[in-house]
Amino acid sequence: MHDKHSITLGSGIVAGKPIIQVDGKNCEVLRIEHKLIDRLSGLLLIQKDLELSQAVFSRLIEEYKADRESILLQSYWFTGIISYGKCFAGAEGRKTKLEKRDHLKEAPEKLVSAHDNLIELRNQYVAHGGVSLNERADIWVALFPDPASKELAAIFETVSYSFSATVEEIELNLELVEMVKARVDVMLEKQWKKVEEGIGAIPIQSLYEAL
Repeated sequence: MHDKHSITLGSGIVAGKPIIQVDGKNCEVLRIEHKLIDRLSGLLLIQKDLELSQAVFSRLIEEYKADRESILLQSYWFTGIISYGKCFAGAEGRKTKLEKRDHLKEAPEKLVSAHDNLIELRNQYVAHGGVSLNERADIWVALFPDPASKELAAIFETVSYSFSATVEEIELNLELVEMVKARVDVMLEKQWKKVEEGIGAIPIQSLYEAL
């Protein structure tokens, strides 16, 4: 950015391109594609997911203490888990993901355990419907008290589908998200510098020719 000019990023999109103005006049904008950009784009999306997870866990603690209805708590819980889990899952569109060995190698054991629990919940409960202590459906038969009976009293089901985290667990998850986000923020700052240096080395004329 140039300090000598008034530069404004608009909120709209025209012909699939963002609007940016210099001294009140629209600029030509060009999407840059490069492996450095792929890494930066992926980290930016991960940062947004972590920000959402952080906000949701914070709100969940408030709502839990206010004794809100379980369906609301579960909605926040799912959102926090999914948003955090996405950051460590491979995604073709993002072309980058976080690795446990990089971001939790020096973390206290309680945060490593919190991470493992969130990823397991994401994989087994929220995303894929696998085996989980948080959901269970069983079929039962009821027998008459008299063993001489020739028939069943009933066949019935029990279904457990509940939000079961404690405030302490949610607070631990929030601490985990904040730690990971702080590391991602540092990574983003470094990646931005690499991208700016790379783009800065491109001749201006060639960028205009690419429009």
